[in-house]
Parts: sequence; structure tokens; C-alpha cells
Amino acid sequence: MRGIGYEPEEARILADHVMDAALCGYEYSGLPKLLNVADHPRFQDRRSPMRVLRETSVSVLFDGGNQSGMLGMYYATRAVIERRLDVARRELQSIDRYRHTVVNDDVDQAVNQLCEILQSYQNT
Repeated sequence: MRGIGYEPEEARILADHVMDAALCGYEYSGLPKLLNVADHPRFQDRRSPMRVLRETSVSVLFDGGNQSGMLGMYYATRAVIERRLDVARRELQSIDRYRHTVVNDDVDQAVNQLCEILQSYQNT
């Protein structure tokens, strides 16, 4: 993918996508899909970075910039995760305030589990 003009991160995202699809049994969406990218009639058209056209606290509208749909879905998914994490952080802060006023092992355990989940998403 680097050889046909993709940046290293874009090439990694595309390769990860098709490898994951192939390993999950979706052969049509596996490695042969990379050939479809270069063969697409609009591939020669100018590409630009995706950009946000409109956003709210829970949604984002992107201009895909003539990028591959695999890249578009990757960045759109990341945007949704980030928005959800922001909501989860606010909820977690509210739970944390509650935890300090009420001693409850169940709440404490749930808060700790939420913290672990949030940290695992932030590290990806």
C-alpha cells in the first residue's frame, strides 16, 4: 500500500483490516480487497485527509476526501469511541463522587472495572 501512495499509518490500517477480515473467514474482504483499492476508477483522483464537516457531542459527519472506505470506517469508529469515552468519563466522575459519599463494595468494584475498560480503550 505504501507503493501506491498511502502513508505508513494508512497502509497499516488497510493491512490490519484485510488481515482481520481474512482471519475471520471473509475472504472477499481479505487480501484481494487491496487489489480493488488500486483498481478502483476513482483511485487516481486526488485524495485529501478526512475532515470533520459537522459534529455534536454524540455524532460526527466526515468528508471522506476520496479515501478508501476501510480508512473512513476506521476513523469514524475511532471518533465514536472517543465520544463514548468522553461520556463514560463524565459518568465515571459522577459515580466516583457517589463512591466517596457511600461506602459500597459493589459500587467500588464496578468503578474499578469501568476504569480498566476505559484505560484499555485509551491504550489502543
